[in-house]
Amino acid sequence: SNMHYRLYFLFGSIYFISAALSSAPSSSTFSIYYWTVLALIPFLKLTNRRCTR
Repeated sequence: SNMHYRLYFLFGSIYFISAALSSAPSSSTFSIYYWTVLALIPFLKLTNRRCTR
């Protein structure tokens, strides 16, 4: 169940990023990458915390 939640979160973020990329002009690609990294930092912290139990 935990793995399913993680996969759903990952697919949701990928869908959100792809939608933002398709709808945004090329000038705001930096902000998209910035928000992507900002959104992935807690996800990576969560996975690292569960792996180093």
